[in-house]
Parts: sequence; structure tokens; C-alpha cells
Amino acid sequence: MFRFPVRFLALGCALLALGILHLSAEEAVHNKIALVIGNDSYQHVASLRNARADARAIARAFERVGYRVQLKLDVNEKNMKDAIRAFKAQVAGGDVAVFYFSGHGVQLGGANYLLPVDIRGDNEDQVRDDSVPLQRVLDDLHDQKAQFSLAIIDACRNNPFKGAGRALAGRGLAVTAAATGQMVLFSAGAGQQALDSLGPADKNPNGVFTRVLLKEMDRPGVPVDRVLRNVRDEVVRLAQGAGQEQVPALYDQALGEFYFIPGAPAPAPSALAPAPSVLGAPPAASALVGGLQVAVNVPGAVVYLDGTRKGEASPTEVLNLRDLPAGSVSVKVEAPGYLPATQALVIQEGQWIQAKFVLVKGTEAPAQSGNSQWGLLGSVLKKTPTPAQPGSDGTPLSRAAMKGDVERVKGLVEAGGGVNDLDKWGWTALHWAVYYSKHPVIDYLLDHGADPNAKTVKSYSHIKAGSTPLIITAYYGYAEPMAALLKNGADRSLADGGGKTALDYATQFRFEECQAMLQGKPKGKQKGNH
Repeated sequence: MFRFPVRFLALGCALLALGILHLSAEEAVHNKIALVIGNDSYQHVASLRNARADARAIARAFERVGYRVQLKLDVNEKNMKDAIRAFKAQVAGGDVAVFYFSGHGVQLGGANYLLPVDIRGDNEDQVRDDSVPLQRVLDDLHDQKAQFSLAIIDACRNNPFKGAGRALAGRGLAVTAAATGQMVLFSAGAGQQALDSLGPADKNPNGVFTRVLLKEMDRPGVPVDRVLRNVRDEVVRLAQGAGQEQVPALYDQALGEFYFIPGAPAPAPSALAPAPSVLGAPPAASALVGGLQVAVNVPGAVVYLDGTRKGEASPTEVLNLRDLPAGSVSVKVEAPGYLPATQALVIQEGQWIQAKFVLVKGTEAPAQSGNSQWGLLGSVLKKTPTPAQPGSDGTPLSRAAMKGDVERVKGLVEAGGGVNDLDKWGWTALHWAVYYSKHPVIDYLLDHGADPNAKTVKSYSHIKAGSTPLIITAYYGYAEPMAALLKNGADRSLADGGGKTALDYATQFRFEECQAMLQGKPKGKQKGNH
């Protein structure tokens, strides 16, 4: 029986593209440079099938959009390190840079390593010495002050060191710390495999992830964050059709809006026929994780996350918390002889955030819960809610909505929690439920008085200030939540702070079903967009 070829997620199936795209028209850039490496013919470990074909296709794609591309195939250690040094020397301040690697990769001790074709891998130290640390490439681009950089590492193949000992035989992806102005995309999530093919009849020379990326990046006028979300959702859909699970992971620290190809988006088809490629099912919640790094100015400080002790931090040793669910959290730090301090933070998918605490000397009676947020929850349960204002930590209701915890949402609302209260970011619980596409929470909030036309006070991620829940559904193509909002009186004509309506976004991103609803047309038999 035919078995689907896969790429092992040793480096986390990382399509870690450290490259830049086009900036918006008013932001001039200098050079656009790309280094593309594809390694198939490994000499001492298992060879690969289509890394070179993928690299060639990616190189051609970037050349078409104006990059100066260096393509390197089947490079040994010396040539690979020479190419990376030369690449670094070519990048200057204000440039945009793309680094693409297709081949074997492994993670050791929490660091990711890209493997040349002459790697032996007899032991852990040898791999570290004879390969290229991914973080080195990221640091090089940061040091050169590239205006924007995108890293694409497709190292999600079979494990080259299977049976070589625990350290070299493990699977999984180490979290990558992208610097400001960098974007890192992995072709699959931790513990997953990336498909080379969809079955015995699939004759496409490129892997599934690469073929989808090539198609999506060829769309003019579509921001890169939307391109990469489209890639993720289409890969999920295709993998599910092949009986596999593959959810590309994005680490995004880019500021501003970027494009592979600038210009107006392609016009949507006049007929509302099903799009040739629509978004698949959203990724599993387990994939939506981020990281938190806590630094404190005094030794022996204890760190609590939502009231749970997570460890200690000091001036010489930070506390790194990995694989945290996306959403708001409360971080509290305590140390003997110092006043405790609390920060409200938002864990974002695929990103590391830093929390720096400066404790001052003093004493305070210990809080019963160990978490300032419980004081607010207690008042809600007594039917004396503390109203949330912009700039405060907000109510537990927003956090429950983010996580899709409908039972907790019901309990808080029934206890008197205000469904239209604003949190620290000036968003209501309905905004967050829509942003994370939590359908049961959306329905419940709308049934209990949530305002479908409330506008966000502040921008968050790529959602502008002044956005209504309807605009958020149009930006991400969420058809079912959009239908619920329209049924409950959402105003199609409202625009965000950038002057765009929900219909503007649905048209720009070619979400035909959303367009039809916003234009008041019947759904027909169109395929869903979420």
C-alpha cells in the first residue's frame, strides 16, 4: 500500500523565511536580497526527494518580484557557511532580506540547526560544530539592520539521525525568538510532519507547503500576514484531505504592512462561484501558543501566572515559559522584603513577549489568591462588578471569550458582568470572541445584549482601531460569525480607522461567501471561508 511521503518536523517543519517583502508604497527600501539553499543529496544520512526542486521554485518566485537571489544547491559545510557569510555582507541598513533553507534540520538543547550535505552526526557536539545554527542567521540579519527580514526553513522531513541516541533522535521544534522586524514561518507545527505529496497520483515536483506558498505569494496587493494565513489554512485543508495533520506556524515580529507584490488586489470574480482555493478548517487550539520571558531586578523572585507559581527569576537568570495558550494573562512577581508587582499581558500566537519587573523595597499583606485579577472576579461573583475602562486590566469576561469558555462566560454574565465593558485594549468580549472565531461564545453574547456595532478603541495585531466585530470577520473570512452578527443588527456601512468597511476587506481578500452576505445576496452553494 502506498504511504504518503513526509518531511520530518525535526526543526519544526520550519519554513522560516527571514526575508522581506515589499513595504507599503510610501516606505522606500534599498536592496531586496535573498539566499536560497536546497539540500537533497546528503552523503552520510538519508537523502531527500524534492528540497532542490522546492528551492529552485522559490528562487524563481523571488526573482520575479525583484529580488537579487543567490541559489545554492547541495552545499557542504564550508560552502554553506561561506554563502551565509557572503549573504550577511550584502545586507545593509534599510534592505529587505529573505533566507530560505530546504533540507535536513534538527534541534539540540532548544536550538535549531540547519544541516549541510556532508554532515555525519556521530554525536551531539559534532552536529553543533558542523552545522549552521538558525539563530545565527536571524542574528546576522538583525545586526545588519535589515528593514524587514523573512526566514523560510523547510526542515520538516524525516529524522536524519533516527536511532543515533536520544538527543539526536528526538522530534519537535524549538521556539524561535524572532527580533523586531523579522518574520519566521514553519511549514508545520511541533510534532507534525509536512507532506511531500498528496498521494500516488500526485506528480507535482514541489512539497505541499511550497506549492501553496508559491500560489499565494503571487497575488498582488495582499498583505503578507494575510498571504501566510491563507497558506496555513490551505495546507491544513489539503493535509486533512490526505488523512494527515499539518498546521504551519508563524512567528511574527514585523511592524507595519508588507507585500510580496504591491499594488491593487486582483478583482473578485463577478459570479459568486466557489473559489478555486478557500480556507480550510482553523488549526487546533493546541497550535495557538506563544512564549513569555520574565526578568526581575532582585534575586529569588517568585513568578505567578494567573495565580499559579511558575518558577523563579533573578537579575542573572530569566524565566522562560513556553507553549502558553494565546490570550490575556496576569503575571505577578513577589520577593521577600519587596512590594509585589503585577502586569497584564497578552500571549500572542507564535511570538515571545518580555515582561520586565522592577521591584521596590517594602512590605504588603499577602493577597489571599496570589493574583490581583481574582479581586475583580470576586466582585463579579458578588453581583457588584468593577466596570472595566480602557487602560485597566479589563474583566475576566474578555479572557473567557478569547478562550472560547462558554460556561465561564455564562457564569460571569449571569453574575452581573457587563457584556459591553472595555478591556485594557479597548475591546469588548464580543470583539475577542470574533477575533478567535469562538462561535458558541459569539452566539451567547449576542443573545445577551452584546453590541454588534461596538468599535475597538486601540489597534491589535492587524486589526485597526475603530473596527467593529463585523469588520474583524471580514478581514479573516469568518462566514459563520458574520452571519450571526448580521442577523443581530450589525451595520455593514461602518468603517474602521483606516476608512475600510467589512465589504472592502472581504473584496480585497476574495472571500466570496462573506462578500455575498455583505451585499445582501443569497448564499447559494458557495464553499465556506473558515
